[in-house]
Amino acid sequence: MADSYLDVPLSAMSYYSGKFTETKKKNLFSKSAVSTRKDENTSINVDFSAQVPAGTFCYVICLYDAQGNISQPSEVCVTVESWGGNINLVGDWGYTKQVENGHVVIAGEESCSEHMGQTLYCDSGITKEVTFINCTSIDALDMTFKSDGTYTYYVDSVDKNLDYEASQASCELVYLDNRYVYTSKGNWAFNEEESKLTLVEFEYSFTEDGIVETEMNVEGELVLEGKIELTANSFVLTETYTYQEEVDVYEYYLNKK
Repeated sequence: MADSYLDVPLSAMSYYSGKFTETKKKNLFSKSAVSTRKDENTSINVDFSAQVPAGTFCYVICLYDAQGNISQPSEVCVTVESWGGNINLVGDWGYTKQVENGHVVIAGEESCSEHMGQTLYCDSGITKEVTFINCTSIDALDMTFKSDGTYTYYVDSVDKNLDYEASQASCELVYLDNRYVYTSKGNWAFNEEESKLTLVEFEYSFTEDGIVETEMNVEGELVLEGKIELTANSFVLTETYTYQEEVDVYEYYLNKK
């Protein structure tokens, strides 16, 4: 037990309000950009050394103010996973389908959502109430897990979205298809007790309409944390998101190549 506290200033705290918006990156797991945190939650940015070993460690946290008021101590335990894990996950995998809240969508098939009661303001001055759709189809997803704890996955998908400017000009709904190619590289870890797979991304490449965006992140970004059911030739990855009373469940099915 340490003999003193580490002072973390208020400026290191980040506040969240409502749901996050999705980032531009169109990786398969971009649904994780939707926050599961409630409005009152915060995060505290504390930089730990890169030499923290695998295992479980605990810390005690208290909050205090300028008047000297201090909260009761609360113990928090963190499990640090080593990279890699289940040797049966090592290899090349190909995506076959996903199940979104019970709805099955096979590879190459569109998954659409309706937006009802929207208003289209036409350039001619006419105002129309419309219902438009957004669709996504995943044509390919290849995942590779290596025994050294690194991974690569590649996603080729098409989004069908409303072209609002063209719709305003024609006063009719006009849709635009955009193809996205996304490649993610990083490290993976597998928690045997919880059957949970974690992906931390250190590099990605995102291509839209021939324009390539590449970024390196030396600190890494958590892009996936979900439970898996693994057999010799397939695995099912399940992500669950909860916001207030809403629960969304997404299952991804992949077969070994």
